[in-house]
Amino acid sequence: MHPALRTPTTASTVHAEPRHAPHSARSGRSLESTAARLRMAACLLPVLALVACGGNGARGVHPGTMPEGGSFHGAWLSPQYGDMHLCVTGRNVIGNYVKNEREGRIRGEIDGDILWFNWEESRTYVPGNPVEVSGRGYFRLSLNEDNDNVLTGEWGVDQDRTGGGPWTAIKRRRQGPDTCDGSSRAVTGREVSWDEEEGADSSSDDEL
Repeated sequence: MHPALRTPTTASTVHAEPRHAPHSARSGRSLESTAARLRMAACLLPVLALVACGGNGARGVHPGTMPEGGSFHGAWLSPQYGDMHLCVTGRNVIGNYVKNEREGRIRGEIDGDILWFNWEESRTYVPGNPVEVSGRGYFRLSLNEDNDNVLTGEWGVDQDRTGGGPWTAIKRRRQGPDTCDGSSRAVTGREVSWDEEEGADSSSDDEL
């Protein structure tokens, strides 16, 4: 081949190598930018999760307005966890519950119609060998068609507020809590049977 015909090819080859250098620099900067964005996303994930969970670790649960006549203070009957007594001082709640082999304690804080709480429980399946477990949960307070205070919520294990199962309760009428260990309020009361409640005149509000 004539030497003159090879000159453009040689020149093109000589000038082709420097073109890769800017591309490599851009690739390096792109990788660094991507890594920075990934680090930022990793830092934001806990914040975003906290916002999505309403700031208390329960996804989709957001406080509302406490219904008129509603109060977490009282003696409650839970189909899952038996007799439950809650004492309220300001926004703070302390209480306990007992059912069969279960004995538990509750401490929490009121936020609107929501009680965010921690629970601790001792389960004695074998005499003399109790099993200690703990977790978190929440109650939402509402009124049913009979104007009774009702709790609906969930419990979770360790740092989870949900996932363990439902926790519901209805407040006993005409009875205050009487076993709130550690409460700053003096509390008294007596057990009122369901027969007594059913036989009472429900039209008399001062008896509820």
